[in-house]
Amino acid sequence: MTTPRVVSELRELPGSYALPSTTTQTVVFIADHRSHHRRLLARILERQGCEVHQASGGDEALERIDRIAFDIAFINLTLPGVDGISLAKLLAFAHLAEQMPALIAIIDQGRPTNREELDAAGFSHQLHPPIDHGEVVRIVHDITSQRPAAVSSRPGLSETPNAAPVLEQAQFDSIKSLDGDDGFVASLIDDFIEDADQLLRSVEVAQSEGRASAVRDLLTELHGCAANLGAVALTNLCRWFERHTQRLDERQIVQLRQAYEALMSQLLIEQASLGSSSRQ
Repeated sequence: MTTPRVVSELRELPGSYALPSTTTQTVVFIADHRSHHRRLLARILERQGCEVHQASGGDEALERIDRIAFDIAFINLTLPGVDGISLAKLLAFAHLAEQMPALIAIIDQGRPTNREELDAAGFSHQLHPPIDHGEVVRIVHDITSQRPAAVSSRPGLSETPNAAPVLEQAQFDSIKSLDGDDGFVASLIDDFIEDADQLLRSVEVAQSEGRASAVRDLLTELHGCAANLGAVALTNLCRWFERHTQRLDERQIVQLRQAYEALMSQLLIEQASLGSSSRQ
């Protein structure tokens, strides 16, 4: 997760633009296979006080964007590997609307453009090389001045879903109604605990390594397992964190672990009440 840093001065730009004064540093991501584009863009943006991250291809961009939170992305549409349009759509899939970074399409000369295609992919601006210093700054100024809250402030996860029951008793009772003399529900609980514990451990590892997409996939699987048993609190927490994977930290992982342990305790009580506990 990228930590915003204080910008202490306003950088003057060529022409009539200057980036608006904010309390946090604007983070910009550049995905372009042409090194001279990247270097020139990065220097222009760094001189305006931006923090800049770069990738030279679509596949590398996918790896990098899982590890950083950014406000603006310059994306060349003709990236090798995952192309610019596909990369933009993947970004949209991974972000809530209010957290979506602003996207600028870098369109090489001779590349046909379709305005509707760009709009559908989420691009708000276009940049046509050769790179023009003043145009780059004008675009960034336009974005930061129109989206001050979204661009200059990236708070941590201070909110979580409203409190919910650890276990939805009506749903779990319907599962218990399927039990026979074969210990079906007790075995089902054992299977869930084994699977959920393994998934949670994998979430902890992926989060510590900064692999946001892996965390999201694991949380999706965990919430599916929990929902099968009517584990409302854990399901809601997983769903919430799925939408904020780039801002998860150790505190949220602890919260997830606590929700799981509360559920496990209640499930073991339910299992014991069946008179066929197979777990010590």
